Amino acid sequence: MKLSIFIIFFLTSLLAVAQQKKDLSKENPGGIKSAESSKDVVTQSKMDKFNAKAEKLFVYIPVPIISYTQETGNNIGLAKFNMINFYKNDTITTPSKISALATVSTLGNIKTFVNWKVFFKNDQHLTGGRLGYRFFPEYIVGQGNKPSFDSLEQITNKAYVVNISYARQLIKNNFFGIGYNFRNFVEIQKQPDSFLTRDNILGNDGGRVSGLNFFYVYDNRKNRYTPSNGMYFEVSTKINSPTYGSDYKYIDFSVDARKYFKVFKNHVIATQAFWGLQSGDIPYFDLYKLGGDSRMRGYYLGGLRDANIFDAQIEYRMPIWNIFGATAWVGKGKVYGIDDHLDFKDLWTSYGVGLRVMVDSKSKTNLRFDLGINGYGSHAFIINFSEAF
Repeated sequence: MKLSIFIIFFLTSLLAVAQQKKDLSKENPGGIKSAESSKDVVTQSKMDKFNAKAEKLFVYIPVPIISYTQETGNNIGLAKFNMINFYKNDTITTPSKISALATVSTLGNIKTFVNWKVFFKNDQHLTGGRLGYRFFPEYIVGQGNKPSFDSLEQITNKAYVVNISYARQLIKNNFFGIGYNFRNFVEIQKQPDSFLTRDNILGNDGGRVSGLNFFYVYDNRKNRYTPSNGMYFEVSTKINSPTYGSDYKYIDFSVDARKYFKVFKNHVIATQAFWGLQSGDIPYFDLYKLGGDSRMRGYYLGGLRDANIFDAQIEYRMPIWNIFGATAWVGKGKVYGIDDHLDFKDLWTSYGVGLRVMVDSKSKTNLRFDLGINGYGSHAFIINFSEAF
């Protein structure tokens, strides 16, 4: 498990304070509404100046990342996150989001990614994408919902990732889009007696996955990064084929449904269900994986994998004080084979708690710290920007 150094929390918390505006109204509980003395006025003035300077630092300077994992050793790097309003004084267009991460470890592992989601005037058009490179280890235990954890083995893969999408809002809250997905696993290092080689698992020597993605999204959430009401519904079909330069031919179909309820002031119940199906010649590295930093948090991504997946979660979100908030969640999910039917037996359980620190008060975007616990005795600590879903 990654052990994050306290400096991350300390720095990001200070920078988060910088995002608070001078409006000390009900939207900022804990703020001083009026000065009781000249001393209070001076103190508040100094804090305003500090906030203004810190906010500028947060906009231009990346956050340092210092961590440790058993697989990679000590990791150091930089993370950057920005919310950008391209249209001044526009309350309709959703702010655009750009983030980047670059880390290197003492064992020579490298991970670099740039992500973006850009909304154009009145949200009539949007584009998103991800560019990245990784040379990183991961653990695999085979395929299926009931793997043998005694057969855990480590592999290291080197891969390039390119995902680009475009969507158009033809009807209010209804988006229709197309995308291109490319992943090239140019090198896979594995143990001599790896089951990938022994069983001649498809994709054990790497290869390219390339295809088109067609999707439909209904989204009527007022805040797409920290939603408190509304719903999100996406249906997506990915077609990977040699026609588009892929070494493997298969189809991926998925449904992602989310609903949000504001139970009372600033308290939110968020729900999500995800269902994914694959058909064709699927390389092992592109099978559905249970876990990660957004769904079934607490499970090591890749430990449980197969052609199909179903998972669901419910999360309670509440404010604590000023820029701080907290969450708690529980989730259920499983992976299953290409010839199997979905049932709700043998579901794995995910649960955990999280801390939220607001880093952009205008778009109400949080930095999140999540501690996820899984059903087989281990856990994960996650640091990321915006909500998990």
